[in-house]
Amino acid sequence: MILTKNQRDVISEAFRSVIDEVVVEHYDALTQEHQLSSRIGQALEDKLNGERFLGAGLSIITQDMPDKGIGALEKKIGTDMFIGVSVEGQFDKGFLVQSKWLHNVDPKLPQQCQRMLDITAASFVWFYGARGVRIQRAEKVIEGLMHTRHQERTWSENPAKLMGDVLACRRGDHSLGIPAGPNRRARLTSMLKQMAAGTAVSIAVKPWGEDIRDM
Repeated sequence: MILTKNQRDVISEAFRSVIDEVVVEHYDALTQEHQLSSRIGQALEDKLNGERFLGAGLSIITQDMPDKGIGALEKKIGTDMFIGVSVEGQFDKGFLVQSKWLHNVDPKLPQQCQRMLDITAASFVWFYGARGVRIQRAEKVIEGLMHTRHQERTWSENPAKLMGDVLACRRGDHSLGIPAGPNRRARLTSMLKQMAAGTAVSIAVKPWGEDIRDM
């Protein structure tokens, strides 16, 4: 079955709502970007896993990179999040995210973006602000079109727009897809290690049907 536009719209808006709620809550706190990305991943799992939107069921699992101990990954490529999206019967895709506070212009950001782009064109920068998240494509950062505070209100790119494009199969990288079904957790862990990302999120969508437990 095909995921309808109405289903894509409501799922995308739910995705945006959860993310923006977490970001707004932590805007005046001392939370670091990578910590906030982890909180976003957990919030998506806690609030959307098992939910239905116009008949479409969501299954969301997350995994964080260990920061110490035997399993710790020693070298990051500069990626805070990996997000995989699987729509049953249609496609499996993924994309990379580097996150920054809107008020914190990091001179290392273009280099971090280039490391993501060396892996995939499906790379984005999420700027955390007082009103939520605004997004720029990584290549635009490389081109020098950096964010400024006054742009926050005017950017059309936000998590709902990005997720809507991914669900419509207009964005995302097929080579980074995490298929739903058995061993999904193991595949997500493998992708986390491969990308050396701080947080990995797998979102599986079943357009229609009653049982989403096998996703």
